[in-house]
Amino acid sequence: MDIYEAIILSYIYDQKEISLDILSLEQSVNKEELQKVASKLCEGYDEIINLEQDQIKRLKKLENRIYLSNKNDYNKIKNRIAYIFFQLIIATDYISIDNLAEQLNVSRSTINNDLKRIRKRVMHYNSEVLGRPNKGLYLKTTEFQRHLIFFHEVNSYLEWIMPLHRDIVDNLTHIIDDTSLPEFVKRNMITTVSFMIYRKEKNNSINQDFPIYDNIDLAMSSHLAQIINGVYNINLNQIEVNVIFFPMISLNTSFAKMRINKENKWLLEKIIDETTEQIKRSMQFI
Repeated sequence: MDIYEAIILSYIYDQKEISLDILSLEQSVNKEELQKVASKLCEGYDEIINLEQDQIKRLKKLENRIYLSNKNDYNKIKNRIAYIFFQLIIATDYISIDNLAEQLNVSRSTINNDLKRIRKRVMHYNSEVLGRPNKGLYLKTTEFQRHLIFFHEVNSYLEWIMPLHRDIVDNLTHIIDDTSLPEFVKRNMITTVSFMIYRKEKNNSINQDFPIYDNIDLAMSSHLAQIINGVYNINLNQIEVNVIFFPMISLNTSFAKMRINKENKWLLEKIIDETTEQIKRSMQFI
């Protein structure tokens, strides 16, 4: 989900429709660009959003959850694998092979073949997919690896959105503008916030430290956390606040106007580089 998608969804989060003219004026964004993004949203999520002439309309109340695009083609192995990964990383309990087969409209044997690939692939994240008779599957992993799996194995293959409240998107836009972030970090910030809120909505908190260093602007992070807590009636702990800013502080520290811990920066970059190389090598089997 990119920043323009997040902006459009934030406007219809608590109101039924918005005109492209007003949206373009308030956000200082080219109307034609917004129209392209809105049209794409309508194609992938026609059950919740519609575009009639210059009016973006919400068709039903938006839920605080991740919506997967109906354009995702699960006849493709890579998309099925991404979907199964998604179910594994968000699960708070065992997941059923039969349920996966039904959701993807494929046979149980197809899911089992996909799981063979997943079990090989997940080893590169120092993780395991385990199963128990009469219960199902679960992912044995760390929170750090769970987020890497989401970024590399889910976000890279599946189209998805999560509607965010306008106050949150406005604050994120302000942070992004102030820190001059590159485009891929902007997308990752939106992605991380969405994933965090979605997990908290499912009562799935993070209490396990990430290998990140403390160079976050406390006022900036505290303000965003307060907005999220107030809008969604949740309580982000300090680890979760740090995780939200993970794309900013780990991918390119020089864009954040803060102090830099060079030793920890080197260690984190080494971890990410090694993991990325493992992932690239594992791409050969798909």
